Amino acid sequence: MNKDRSQWYRLNGNQLDFSLEETILSDISKTSKDLKFYIGSDSHTANKKTIFSVVLVILKKGKGGIGYYKRILENNSFTTHQRLFQETYYAVELATKINPLLESIGY
Repeated sequence: MNKDRSQWYRLNGNQLDFSLEETILSDISKTSKDLKFYIGSDSHTANKKTIFSVVLVILKKGKGGIGYYKRILENNSFTTHQRLFQETYYAVELATKINPLLESIGY
């Protein structure tokens, strides 16, 4: 569970060969224009460590979807409020990172 905090994976567990942004652009170029984007984050604590998961899902209307995730391991435990705040932070951080990219291609 010691994955690099900047490394993204497909939902099938395969590591991305390129950056998340490059992969998103490539995947979008291969599909229809009727897409919806969803971002989420969750966490759990084990052995005084907290593991956060951040997910981006692109749904293709009537044709399934594409998803990516990364895990972030924090070497301390958080209170419930701190975990919720950090989950929100990671989701918003991703949204602000990819929003300009998506806007530049019409989403």
